[in-house]
Amino acid sequence: MGDMDHFYLNQATREFSSYLENTDKPKSDADIQFLPTQGHCIMYSDEDVLNQIQLRIDELQENN
Repeated sequence: MGDMDHFYLNQATREFSSYLENTDKPKSDADIQFLPTQGHCIMYSDEDVLNQIQLRIDELQENN
């Protein structure tokens, strides 16, 4: 997420990120990245999201 989000979601997302970092039941493994001087969804890519989903499915299948 860019720190110059044009929907003004950057502060709320930082607070949410802080909350997730401090949870322990369950512990979050969310990856929230902030980029200086960037706008909303600057890092979003359909392909990247689908790849992340597939990696997670593969991990879950390996553990079963």
